Amino acid sequence: MKEVIKTIVIVILAGVAIFYGIKFNKVNQRMDVLNSQDSLQSIQVNKFDHRVHDLELMFEGRGKHIQNFQSRLADFDKELDDTYNKFNNKVDSLDYVFQAFKSQTENALDGLKKSQTELNDRIYEVRKESRDRYQDLRQLLRRTTRKVTGIENDVEDLQKSVDALTSEESQ
Repeated sequence: MKEVIKTIVIVILAGVAIFYGIKFNKVNQRMDVLNSQDSLQSIQVNKFDHRVHDLELMFEGRGKHIQNFQSRLADFDKELDDTYNKFNNKVDSLDYVFQAFKSQTENALDGLKKSQTELNDRIYEVRKESRDRYQDLRQLLRRTTRKVTGIENDVEDLQKSVDALTSEESQ
């Protein structure tokens, strides 16, 4: 019985570990996607830096070109800010997912610990009840053995008496 309970607890723990392992892998995959998107943004920023440098060299001293460049720079800054805000939102949502995962994991582990404690208590009670029943059965067996021995002795005495009476009558 104890082995079965241990096996069940181990199977449950293994199932929970596999479930949370799968969840963790999904979160890691999402982080990989976010990291790749971040690297794409870095490449775009580098390209922009090269364009700015080229424009500075090409249009140095020309007001009209400088104004166009400033306009494009403002547009690109706005685009960078939008991308930054989107990335922050994704990071915040990922943090929320991690917090929820942590909370669920802690709750599940607390439940498992409570179940384990309850199972240990129940095993102790069953063991104690079994020990008490065993002692009761041993006492009952002793009493029954004594009674059977007493009955056998009575039967032997009666048999001897009947034999003695039969031998007296035949004489």
